[in-house]
Amino acid sequence: MEQIKDSPGTVNLKSLLTQVKVLIIDDSRFIRASVAKHLHGQYPYAEEEDGEAGWARINSDSEVRVVISDIQMPNLDGFGLLRRIRASNDPRIKDLPVIIISGSKEEAQKAAELGATEFITKSVGATELLSRLKVLLKLADALPAVAKAELTTDGIKTEAELILESQRMWSFSRRHAMNLVLISVRLDPLPELEPVMPQVRDKLVHKILDFIGRTLLKTIRQEDALGRLPDNEFVLAAMGISPTAAHKFAQRLLQAIARSRISYEGRDLGVSASIGIATSSDIAIDKAEELIRLASERSRIAQDAGGQRVLDLSEYEKLTGVSASVQMTNPCMTLTEALSLIAQGNDQAVLPSLQHLMNSIQPLLQLAAKQQLQTKDNVTKG
Repeated sequence: MEQIKDSPGTVNLKSLLTQVKVLIIDDSRFIRASVAKHLHGQYPYAEEEDGEAGWARINSDSEVRVVISDIQMPNLDGFGLLRRIRASNDPRIKDLPVIIISGSKEEAQKAAELGATEFITKSVGATELLSRLKVLLKLADALPAVAKAELTTDGIKTEAELILESQRMWSFSRRHAMNLVLISVRLDPLPELEPVMPQVRDKLVHKILDFIGRTLLKTIRQEDALGRLPDNEFVLAAMGISPTAAHKFAQRLLQAIARSRISYEGRDLGVSASIGIATSSDIAIDKAEELIRLASERSRIAQDAGGQRVLDLSEYEKLTGVSASVQMTNPCMTLTEALSLIAQGNDQAVLPSLQHLMNSIQPLLQLAAKQQLQTKDNVTKG
C-alpha cells in the first residue's frame, strides 16, 4: 500500500539505518548513481556492476537486506541472479526482497515468475522508491518462522467491531469524496496437514494465522482497520487508496505470505492465501458491510479457482466471464455534502455529481421563480 505510515509496533526507519543495506546492481554507472541519490541519507547502500559481483556481495555481506537489480547485465543477468537467490539454502538470502528494474511487461512477468518482489522503472522517483522500500522492509521483518505465541489480538477487531469501524470510514470517505477499499485475506487450504491429527493441525493453522495477522498489523496505517472473520479470514479497510495501489499492496502481501518459511516435522509447508478486493468505486452501496461481503466473496472465488491470487473487479470479470453489471459510480452526494466540499475549496470533488445535484434542486428553483413572480405581481397590483 503506497501510502502506508508508521504505526505502533512497526519498524522505525531511523533505527534501520545502522542495520539495513540496500544493494544496487546495474552495469550502468548512471543508473546506479541515480538510485543511490534517492537512497542517500535514508539507507546505507552498496553498488555492484553485474550479477556475479552482486551475488558475491550478497553472500559475503550479511547487512544486505534489499536488492535492487537490473535485468540486462554481463556475466550474470537479473534472471540468473533471481534464480540463485530463491534457490539458496540460506534463509537470509532466499527471502531477500528483490526489486527489479524493468523496462518491459515481458521482463517483469518473467521476473515475477522467478520470485521478484517488486518492480520499478529506471525513471523512478525518490518518494516512490523510498515508499516501496519501507513496505518491503516491514514485510521482511514479519517473515521469520512463526513464534509459539498465541494468536495476536491487539489491534485486530472482531467482525462486529470491523463492521462498525468500516461504516464510520465509509461515511467519512463519502463526505470527502475518497475511495474506500476493503481487502479480504483468506488462508488457502493446507493439503500437507490433512494426515495430521486434528488437534495438531488446528494449532499449526492457529500459528499460521497469527503470522498473517502480525504481517498485516505491521504493514497497515494507523487510520486503517483490520478485523478477523471466521473461516480463516482477515479483512482490511482503508480510505484514500486507489484500486491500483490496493492491488499492488495485495500482490506484495501475497508474495510475502508465499515466501514465509513455516515448517512442520522438518519440511516447509506451502502456505498461500487468496485475496479479494472491493472498492466503493465498484458499486453503489449504502452500507460498508456490503463492501466487506463483496471482498470476502471475491477472496473465496479466488480460492476456489486454485488460490494464491488477487481478485479485484477486473480479475473477477476475467475469471468468471460475467460482466460486473453492479459496477456504478459512488452514490451521488447530497446537497449538504456538496456545500460542505465547496466551502472547503474542494470544487473538483463535486463536479462528478453536479448534474444530479442540479436535477435534485430543480423543484426548489422552480418554486423560487414562482414565488418571485408572485411577489412581482403583488407589487404591480399594489
